[in-house]
Amino acid sequence: MSDALIPSVQERRSPVLGGGSIAGFVASLAAGCVLFVVDRKLTWGVEEPLLTPWLLWFAVVPLGAYVALALALPSSPYHRNLPMARYGRLSSVWIASLVLYAVAQMATLSRWIDDPLYETFGLNLAAYALLTAIYVTASFAAVWAIEAVRRRDREGDSREVARRMEMVVGATMCVPMFLLFVLYLPV
Repeated sequence: MSDALIPSVQERRSPVLGGGSIAGFVASLAAGCVLFVVDRKLTWGVEEPLLTPWLLWFAVVPLGAYVALALALPSSPYHRNLPMARYGRLSSVWIASLVLYAVAQMATLSRWIDDPLYETFGLNLAAYALLTAIYVTASFAAVWAIEAVRRRDREGDSREVARRMEMVVGATMCVPMFLLFVLYLPV
């Protein structure tokens, strides 16, 4: 029998941050913390000092929650899944939402997004919740699209369903964390 007829069963790394390597995992944690501090500074400006113990604590809590969930979730019966790769899929929407928020704030695109909501609702929880929904949904759509393009040949694969569900769980966790830690809670 020819080797060309035997399908390869090698595990491919995930393209999202922390895709299964220790270096990717550490880079993802560092990037998440730095992006969080940048987003908080863009949100709260001079009202908040740059590096306080509470701000660093707030930066670590969401990523720690994703690490804990990645370790707590059982491995899929369909494939071996490293907790670091699972963490990458879980935290991908969090990292993407932090990037999107920072880009929107620095490029003043937020005037078209944030200002109408603030004018309608004021600076309150309702406006912050709607902003969170906008940024997290846009980030989730971007991460989902990147994964769909990258893995278009595996759409019906049961492993892909498990991977996509991890992204959905991560995005669901992202909503309250983005609302509380980035927009709502002052330090």
